[in-house]
Amino acid sequence: MRSIVRARLAEKLSRDDSIYAIHPGDRESLGSLVQEVAALNAEARAKKTRAKDQWGYQWWCKACDAIHTPALRPTDHLFEEREAVIASHAVMFMAAHMRPGRKGRAAADPHSAWDAYKKARGVLEEWGCQLPDIDLVRRTLKGTLRNYVQTYGDEVLVPDRKRPFSRDHELKILALLDSGAMSGWSDELHEMLKLAIAFARCTAARKAELCSDDNPHYFKRANLTWYINGVEVAPTPENIRRATRLRIRPAASKADAFNIHWGSICMWFDLIPGEHMSVALAMQHLELRYPCPPKRRKEYPILFDPEAPPADVPTPVSRAWLTRRFSLLMEVALGAEAASLRSWHSWRVTLACALRAAVDAQHPEGRSLDLIKVFGRWRSDDAVKIYGRLRSDEYARHVSASLRADAGSLEAGHEAAAMESVDPVGILGQVSAASDENAEPNTTEAPQPPGPKPKQPSAAPRKRGATRAESPRRDRRALAPTTLAVVAHAEAKAKTRPSARPAPLAKRRRLGATSAPPADAVIVPATCFPDEDCSENGGAGWSATATLSAKGCVNVTFTHARDEAGRRFASVAMRASALTYVEARPSE
Repeated sequence: MRSIVRARLAEKLSRDDSIYAIHPGDRESLGSLVQEVAALNAEARAKKTRAKDQWGYQWWCKACDAIHTPALRPTDHLFEEREAVIASHAVMFMAAHMRPGRKGRAAADPHSAWDAYKKARGVLEEWGCQLPDIDLVRRTLKGTLRNYVQTYGDEVLVPDRKRPFSRDHELKILALLDSGAMSGWSDELHEMLKLAIAFARCTAARKAELCSDDNPHYFKRANLTWYINGVEVAPTPENIRRATRLRIRPAASKADAFNIHWGSICMWFDLIPGEHMSVALAMQHLELRYPCPPKRRKEYPILFDPEAPPADVPTPVSRAWLTRRFSLLMEVALGAEAASLRSWHSWRVTLACALRAAVDAQHPEGRSLDLIKVFGRWRSDDAVKIYGRLRSDEYARHVSASLRADAGSLEAGHEAAAMESVDPVGILGQVSAASDENAEPNTTEAPQPPGPKPKQPSAAPRKRGATRAESPRRDRRALAPTTLAVVAHAEAKAKTRPSARPAPLAKRRRLGATSAPPADAVIVPATCFPDEDCSENGGAGWSATATLSAKGCVNVTFTHARDEAGRRFASVAMRASALTYVEARPSE
């Protein structure tokens, strides 16, 4: 059908006799151009997505055949009432004739019918068909869903999410692989599955990120970089044996198809002897067990079939290969019932739940849900901002904490929240302007203080909770020495004690000054940043200047404070009541 669409477009363009015509009088060149543009447009959609488009259109054809009307709708006019009736019929027809996707259901979920209609609608739009307002058809879906719930019960549409692996499950799987007890598996295959599982447990790697299936964007050896005491080293066997830290660069994924946002944002892991399911130890073993020539690292996959015939560069496995073997492994290790509730995707859920369960003095309620989004590599605003303030050693410590925690220990409510954060049902905040926010991930940032997160100050017209330093248009290379949460926590404490002098900024603004607002010399109390060492003003706080930015808030610029690289800390928004005002700027 797409070839017909291209031919129609070329024919239409060839009849253009205006001065703006493309290749006037040269139908062959025009046809070639249309073919090339159409081919690139088709490549813009993933192969799996194009297959789903075809699936939806096939269901549409069946629905139209049932009422003896053509599947391709008119392109020159719209009889909306008629087309809305046909579309509603298609949704009802698909819902009635589709096979249930979940075991135990007597009928297919109406949402599947709706998904098929939307896929078919995309194909029809490509053809140029005139389609009815989708809201007219959505009413049919709502009625179908209501009848479906009345027929099959209130629980029928509850999402069937994969469960996490508990610590007991992890130990059973590892024990089975270490013993080599899987019937028909070689020792090399046992070993490879163990290494792949450790990789997924720590990186939340999706199956598609480890397998090929005509997808060139899978994890390869080039994604691994080794460090010795903070210094990047060449991937030689000797260096890998002595390595103290591993950096893994993400591969493209469905949340970032072109690897624009997360491609430059790396994952960090320490090599800690004996650590449970450590990806750093697993990749060290993989590199030494299967050495890769330096020039072939961009081709050499992380996961391959060790039982395949030897080759200079092994072929990455398919998703079907991994699914079959991992399903069999789970059934033997955990039993059929527990295995049916889990899949490879459960490793992403396990990392999320383990981070939430990783409780310590600085995180009495576990790691935050926004931080979990960072480790799941979802492109939400909060995830991008948090990663911009996350140092490599902090990232590695969070992973180690998750490996010590039991993902199965979470209560149901916390578990559901963690699942939603690592894989949201709807990806809410696709960050379009975040690609330049994370040029330097190794910035200084203190951890979030214990207790509930206080309300953060806002400064119009920026988004609520964002500081001037967090704006994507600002230089993010030098950030303040703490998160807004720490600032807000210190501000809440500061409200209970009087400041040295009331802030005069609002009063000056009321006097009608039209030039830039005046700046006051202030001291930012060291208690605002409890995890940072202060050498200024006898340890009392950092010298800074404060300028009015919004009602109740000031923009604080540090006078002397520098990070380890010698860069000045960027400005932060704080409440005036949290600062100590002085008559003259204090010296260090």
